[in-house]
Amino acid sequence: MSTRDTAEPKRRSSAANRRRKRRAAVNQPDVEVQETEQLSRAERKAAARGESAPAADEALPQEKHLRRQQERREAKSRQPEKSGGVVGRFVNTERFGGLTSFYRDVRSEIRKVEWPDRETTINLTILVIGLSVALGLILGGIDYVLFQVFEAMT
Repeated sequence: MSTRDTAEPKRRSSAANRRRKRRAAVNQPDVEVQETEQLSRAERKAAARGESAPAADEALPQEKHLRRQQERREAKSRQPEKSGGVVGRFVNTERFGGLTSFYRDVRSEIRKVEWPDRETTINLTILVIGLSVALGLILGGIDYVLFQVFEAMT
């Protein structure tokens, strides 16, 4: 068995799962596009949107620009406007969006951490304290010797 088979699958946040599903839905080709692989790029995009394929001389760059600009305007008008004030709440929570997403991310990462057991924690703590004492004694000894050497020179 390889390590890929035995390893646990990577946990993803719900936002990452939504993005992955959205990308899969967008990148999934249409059945008609699969049947005719020789379609041009513009024809494939049109087929994915459910429109008829544009003729070769029909799609001029200026027309595309104007059509996209109109689509953007329509999309903006369909989006609900965010209210800047308080709507049924005592505190406007929209300004805390970054802080709440940071807290959610930290909490999900903390859940993924493998914490050591009690015995390992005690052993590592004793090791750190012992090394600190030993290093302190070594540096203190070197300092004392050098201090005595410089005192004897003066």
